Amino acid sequence: DSSEEEDSDEDDPTKQLDAKTRAQMEEIMRKQPPEAPKGRSLLFGPFPNPDEWDQLLLLFALFHIYMAPYTKVEESFNLQATHDVLFHREHLSLYDHHEFPGVVPRTFLGAIFISLLAAPLSMLGEQVH
Repeated sequence: DSSEEEDSDEDDPTKQLDAKTRAQMEEIMRKQPPEAPKGRSLLFGPFPNPDEWDQLLLLFALFHIYMAPYTKVEESFNLQATHDVLFHREHLSLYDHHEFPGVVPRTFLGAIFISLLAAPLSMLGEQVH
């Protein structure tokens, strides 16, 4: 029992202070709010309280990685074009292909078709946020 007290005294940073200063420090420490629990999740990193939307997004991302693990760079161009059509719409000067034209001419037909299918969900998402 006495060895436990000695161990706790060694860990006490106020043990070398005089009694008055030590009492002041203890009073200050009592007034401090307790530390928030460290709720970091391995999957969600710095987001301490992931909700079901975060979990759904993670599920979709994992599903996509499982279904298409070797997505080509060429497919990322189509994905960016789909993003541009969905979010920039008629503001053609904001489209990404102006800044990064690439060496191979690309068509927007696939991106436009996919955007037409995804537009209702995209608009719903904009209304929610």
